[in-house]
Amino acid sequence: MLGKAVYKVPNGKLLKLSLELEENKIKSIRVMGDFFMHPEAGIELIEAALVGQEIDEKLVGLIDNTARENGIEMFGLDSKAVFEAIKIAVGNAK
Repeated sequence: MLGKAVYKVPNGKLLKLSLELEENKIKSIRVMGDFFMHPEAGIELIEAALVGQEIDEKLVGLIDNTARENGIEMFGLDSKAVFEAIKIAVGNAK
């Protein structure tokens, strides 16, 4: 199933997300928007960490850990915002 989301982060930026689900797990994911991340390649590391994961609250910690372990700084979004967008995309999945 494919799902998409557009989410305005409270006091932040616009987040766009598309994902492919297989048996309630993320098969592929793409996170885009007008936020900033340093280093820029950090978003690819976060996306890679999310692949294969089940959709639940633990994703917030996974994103936080991936950012911390790789020295990723996020501006205009945070791990909770990414998780909110994932939930919206799952709800829109067809």
